[in-house]
Amino acid sequence: MIKFKKLVFIIFIFILLFYFNNKIFSQTNQLNNLKPIAKISYFSGKAKIFKQNEQKEYEINLDLLISSDDIVTTEKESKVEIVLLDKNTTITIFENSKLSLSQILNNNNENTTFLSIFYGKIKLFVSKLTGKEEFVVNTPTGIASVRGTEFEVASSDLGDSIIKVYEGKVQVYDDDEKNSIFVEQNETTIIEFNKKPQKISQQNIKEEHKSIDNFINLRNRYSSEIAKIRIKEIFKILNILNKNTKFLESKVNEIYNNAWFQKIFQLIKEKKELNPQEKGYWSAFRNMLSSINYITYKNIYKIKILVELIKNLLPKANLTQSEINNYYKQLNETIQNIENLFIKLIILNKILN
Repeated sequence: MIKFKKLVFIIFIFILLFYFNNKIFSQTNQLNNLKPIAKISYFSGKAKIFKQNEQKEYEINLDLLISSDDIVTTEKESKVEIVLLDKNTTITIFENSKLSLSQILNNNNENTTFLSIFYGKIKLFVSKLTGKEEFVVNTPTGIASVRGTEFEVASSDLGDSIIKVYEGKVQVYDDDEKNSIFVEQNETTIIEFNKKPQKISQQNIKEEHKSIDNFINLRNRYSSEIAKIRIKEIFKILNILNKNTKFLESKVNEIYNNAWFQKIFQLIKEKKELNPQEKGYWSAFRNMLSSINYITYKNIYKIKILVELIKNLLPKANLTQSEINNYYKQLNETIQNIENLFIKLIILNKILN
């Protein structure tokens, strides 16, 4: 039984996680395009959608529109199908699943669709992309990048993920995107914490790999036993992402403190015409900001998934008081760093755009 003092700190962490998610979403909304990006084309059973710009939850309805960062959650014996408005791309969300969908501009000023799966199972048919468009699926343990294919993705309560490709191919990366493999038609790969993505051998195949449902059910069965270990691993990744946030803030500072930026900004405020050189510098600053925005979003979507994972594992982990205090401190620091970065990004985006 959890001691009272521990219980109080765990409740504090839950409050902090709730605040954390709301703060992130409210800040990304200020930079994101809030136009609808998808709609509900089919549903059965019970499911809900949390509209981030309204901070309000709704029951799923047919043809309900989805904007960036909205969250869809399905309950037992439920299924929801989503269709992207600008592409013939469909996403089927199975029971006991949770995901968010977003669209941002990438480094090439083309749309990137980010699908973040917190837990559960989804099936995707991604229509062939053109130009420099991207479709990226974020899981707790890695990233799947596709150009056009049909595949399934599932994540357990522990965050371990599995991907099965039915048509085309998917490039699968680990957490830090240093290692990747291509998963092709009729191939399956698993992505675990602190491990490179690995294809499942069809020889001597384990029971848990015979189907995606087997994988999820068996991993979930042991989630309580290794919850404490997994939370420790998650906070290691959060620490790396936290350092990345500080680095991105330093890059924003470099732009704002640049002598050319200050000079041109003053000319624009005075409504003076820029010469070709000044226009070139201003365009370069915009490109640098676009890159920072894109990397920031990638980090934020990963952090959101990890925060959800912590929330699910926390009640199952037998943490010491010292561990709880330390995690609480780390979460506070992460929130503060993200707030600092977003405040500066919002200002800089308004100036340059």
